Amino acid sequence: HPNEYIRGSTLRFLCKLREAELLEPLIGPACDCLGHRHAYVRKNAVAAVGSIYRVLPQLIPDAPERICALLGEEADMTCRRNALAMLAASAPAMAVQWLRENAQVVGGFEELLQLAVVDLIRRVARDFAADKALFVRCIFELLGSQANAVKYEAATTLVALSGSPAAVKAAAGCYIALATKVADNNVRITVLERLDQLRARHEGIIDDLVMDLLSVLSAPDLDVRRKALAIVMKLTSRRNVGDIVAMLKQELAKSVADAGEYDKTSEYRVLLIQTIHSCAVQFPEVAASVVELFLDSIAELGASSATDAIVFVREVAEKFPALRPAIIDRLVASFLQLRAGKVMRGALWILGEYAASPDEIREVWAKLREAIGELPLLAAEQRELDAASAGAAAEGAEKPSAPATASASRRVLPDGTYATESSLTARAAADSATSLGLDAKPPLRAVLLRGDFFTGTVLASTLTKLVLR
Repeated sequence: HPNEYIRGSTLRFLCKLREAELLEPLIGPACDCLGHRHAYVRKNAVAAVGSIYRVLPQLIPDAPERICALLGEEADMTCRRNALAMLAASAPAMAVQWLRENAQVVGGFEELLQLAVVDLIRRVARDFAADKALFVRCIFELLGSQANAVKYEAATTLVALSGSPAAVKAAAGCYIALATKVADNNVRITVLERLDQLRARHEGIIDDLVMDLLSVLSAPDLDVRRKALAIVMKLTSRRNVGDIVAMLKQELAKSVADAGEYDKTSEYRVLLIQTIHSCAVQFPEVAASVVELFLDSIAELGASSATDAIVFVREVAEKFPALRPAIIDRLVASFLQLRAGKVMRGALWILGEYAASPDEIREVWAKLREAIGELPLLAAEQRELDAASAGAAAEGAEKPSAPATASASRRVLPDGTYATESSLTARAAADSATSLGLDAKPPLRAVLLRGDFFTGTVLASTLTKLVLR
C-alpha cells in the first residue's frame, strides 16, 4: 500500500497470525518492508518477521541474518531496539556478536536501545559465561546513563551478574543517586527497598555509602525519610556513628529552623530524635554529644519532640553516672526555657534524682525558686488580682456595661459526675487567666497556676529529695 501507516498497521496485524497458509504468500512483501524509507514501516516489519520466525521458522529461515543486517545499517533507535529484541529471543549468538562489536559505543545509545542491551545481557549471561567480563563492562558503562530507567535496570542486572564488592558498591551508589534525584516518591521507596535487600545480602560492603544515603533526607516526603533512616540505622557501626550523628544533628537543627516549610515537620523532628536516640543507645561513645545537643535545643523543640528528648536525657543519666554533673548543669541553665508540663516533669525528676553534691543542690534549688516566683503562691497572686480588679473597676465606672446573658452547658468533672457551667463562668475564668498574665510569669509558676497538679506533685517530690539529701 502506498500509505506507510496502513502498511505498518498491516504488519502489526501479521504478528497475531499463526496459520502458515495465510502467512506464506505474505513473506516476500513483509521482508521487502524491512527496507522501506519510513521508520514506522521498518519497525513493524521487524516485529512481524520476528513473530513469524518464532512461530513458523521454516517460512523465513534466514530471518536472523536479515534482522542482523538491518541492525548494522539502521539509524532509527526504535527499529534497532526491535531488531535487537528479536535477535535476543531468536538468535542470541548473533545478538552477543553484535554486542561485542558495539560494546565501546553502548553509552552513546538512546534510552530504548540501552534498555534492550540490558535485557539482552540479562537473557544470555548464563549461556555465554565466557563473555561475562564484556557484559559487566557494558553494565558499568550503562550505570552512567542519563536515563533513570536504564540506571535502575543496569544496577539490578549488575548485582545479578557479579557479587564482587566493586559491583555491589557501584549498584548501591546508583540506587542512592536515584533515590536522591528522582521526584516520584513511590520510585524512591522502591529504590530504597532494593538498596535494603542489597544490604541484607552483602553485609558490611556498602557501609561506606551511609553518608551518601543521608542525602536522601532532602526529600520532603516523610515516608521516604523514614525508610532512609531505617536503612541508615542498619548500616551504622562504631566506625561511622560519629559522622552519622553529626549529620543527623545538622538535620535536626535545620528542621527546627525550617519549621512550617514542609508538612509534618514536627513528625520529622520526632523521627530524627528517635534515630539519634537509637544511635546513642547502641554506641555509648556518642551519648555525651547527643545529650548536649538535646539540652541545647530542647527549648526550641515542639512538645512531642522535647518529651522524647527529655526521656533520652533521663535514660543517659541513669546509664552513664559520669555524665550526670554535666547534665545537671545544662538542665539548670535551660530550665527556665521549658514550657510544656510533661517536659518539666521529666526535668524535675532528673534534677531531684541526680543532683548529689551540695553545690548542685544549691544551684537546682535557686533555679527552682526562680522558676516558681514570688511566694506564698496564692497570696501573691491574690494581691496582683486585687490590684488589677481595682484598676478595672476605676476604668469601668465611666462606661455603662451591657447586661450579660448566661447560657448553661454541662461538663464532666474529673470524678465522672456532671456539673453545669455557664458561659459567664467560662468567661470569668478566661478573664481571670488573662488578668493573671500567665504568659509573662515564670514557666513553672504558670504551669502550677493553670492547675497542672501532676507537675505540682513531681515538684513536691523533687523538693523533698533535695531537702533530704
